[in-house]
Amino acid sequence: MVDVIRITALSRATIYRRIAEGRFPRPVNLGGHACGWTPTALNERIGNPQEVQERGVRNR
Repeated sequence: MVDVIRITALSRATIYRRIAEGRFPRPVNLGGHACGWTPTALNERIGNPQEVQERGVRNR
């Protein structure tokens, strides 16, 4: 999570709020309590946040 916060310049609360709103990619379960994001998902979010938002809302 620390790396995602650094890369996106968003707070932890903002990231989780945007996930709930469909405006940020959902994390992938890595087993146990661990989760993370694929580099592709983060790069898509950084490169074109509007597309991720539209796709996230559409998939709800």
